[in-house]
Amino acid sequence: MSEPDSISQIRVPQLAQLRALIVEDNPDDEALLLRALRKAGVEVEHQRVETAAEMQHALAQREWDIVLSDYHLPRFSATEALNLLQESGLGIPFIIISGTIGEDVAVEALKVGASDFLVKGRLVRLVAAIQRALFEAEVFRERRRVEQALKESELQYRRIVETTLEGIWMVDQRGVTQYVNATFASMLQSTPEALEGRSLLEFFPPDWHERALRRFDEIRSGKMNRYEIPLVRADGSDLWARLSTSLMTDDSGVAVGVLAMVTDLTDHRKLQAQLMVADRMASVGLLAAGVAHEINNPLAVNIANLELALRDLPGMLKDTPDTDVVLEELQDALDAAERVSRIVKDLKVFSRAATEERGAVDV
Repeated sequence: MSEPDSISQIRVPQLAQLRALIVEDNPDDEALLLRALRKAGVEVEHQRVETAAEMQHALAQREWDIVLSDYHLPRFSATEALNLLQESGLGIPFIIISGTIGEDVAVEALKVGASDFLVKGRLVRLVAAIQRALFEAEVFRERRRVEQALKESELQYRRIVETTLEGIWMVDQRGVTQYVNATFASMLQSTPEALEGRSLLEFFPPDWHERALRRFDEIRSGKMNRYEIPLVRADGSDLWARLSTSLMTDDSGVAVGVLAMVTDLTDHRKLQAQLMVADRMASVGLLAAGVAHEINNPLAVNIANLELALRDLPGMLKDTPDTDVVLEELQDALDAAERVSRIVKDLKVFSRAATEERGAVDV
């Protein structure tokens, strides 16, 4: 993997100005360092310290480009100075300049974080060593900044993925689950850890396996689509879901798997079923209203005629032996007709038809 552009574009700086913190107990050695730098055309702002307390104070008071340190001091050492600098977290390069230590000690100092080692009295490559140390420090700071930005970006991405209301399901080219977010795991009454590594067929009812594999092949061929399909929850119940699918590729365009955005349709489908029932009930209500209307008109005529017959026949059949029998039969017919009338009224109530009211009308 190539370095990020911001790092690869860093160039070794031309050294014209330098803020140097010098850890040195000998003013003459300090003067030699400054003379070497100024001879190379470097304008130096500097401060000399001899103890840990003085160094801590200097680091806190202002910014420094580099620390140049003798190895042995009466009350301090380069090792202690390097540890103190590293604990500060400032990331300032640290160069040891001494004439009293061997190569093995110098190598060990480099291993624990020193940028370079120079011998006192041989400062020909002092400027070059400082330039390289400053360059490496800038590269380190930029890399740390990029890594922090990537980390924050990843955290933000993960936060978005884990809190979205959509389920996220990723499988590789073999159909093995590589990642699910918490939302999708919750839909299936499970956890991401329990779902990762499982075959996609384990997510579908057995009678849907063939169709699921066919859909998977379609997606791997580059077809993006939406499918409404049942998934299996941990308790064995069905979860109806809409899968919005797409093919995942790497940086070179090679397919590496399939991504599905999952929407829970279970409640939606329940609502659809309830609406269908309501529609059917409304249709039945309309039918009942029509039947009631069609029955009510001839029934009203029958009831009226039966009432007239019961009123007029007693006078017409006076002294006839079968008068009571005829009137009883007519009364039975009227009772039955009125019963049908009550049924018709019940049908109107069921169909929510408007209630009829009697009253004066201006014709």
